[in-house]
Amino acid sequence: MPWFHDPLDFLGSIEQMERESQSLDRLIQDDETAELFRLAREPTATGPIELPWLDVDRAFFVAVAQYAGDDTAIALDYRTSSADPRVVASDVWTSSAPYAWRTVAETFSEFVAELRLDRADDEPAAGGRLSVDNAGQAPANTRRNESDEEGFAVYRRRR
Repeated sequence: MPWFHDPLDFLGSIEQMERESQSLDRLIQDDETAELFRLAREPTATGPIELPWLDVDRAFFVAVAQYAGDDTAIALDYRTSSADPRVVASDVWTSSAPYAWRTVAETFSEFVAELRLDRADDEPAAGGRLSVDNAGQAPANTRRNESDEEGFAVYRRRR
């Protein structure tokens, strides 16, 4: 993600993903905040919700800003597929709007392959989080773990 300037932490457990994703429900409650962060919900939208907006009912955070206040994230966007969702990320650097959501990968599978998480060592990232540098590269000793798949399955059942 060449537009990213802030470091991210991938969430390493279902609980972390659910906790961080619940923030979308809080942010959407305030109209000004929802407008700023380009968040929408189907029942209140005037039409289909498309990028650069994020549909809070069809998104699930998998990575968040390493530093509080950076307000950046990566989310699975289930508007395109429930089995292999698109991956989107926030953009506060290159968009003409104060905030926008952009496609990182057309599918989660493509995203995993691009970060080489499917070929990494069997040791999980320290602390259950995977840090990604500004170039979008995961450290060589990190991998996608089984809890990721469990988390996505839980999300699909929840929604």
